[in-house]
Amino acid sequence: MKSNVTPNLKDFMFKNTEILLKNRVIISGILIGYDSYSNLTVKNEENHDSRSTA
Repeated sequence: MKSNVTPNLKDFMFKNTEILLKNRVIISGILIGYDSYSNLTVKNEENHDSRSTA
């Protein structure tokens, strides 16, 4: 019984960790993209402000 359960459990855990890792990569990619996008918009706003005051 045990020898039957453990390989399935290991398989299940391995598949889940693989999925989690893929999701984490996707999520971190989205977050990094969002960070760089917000940084760009902030820089553009700062440039716009400096131009309008100058």
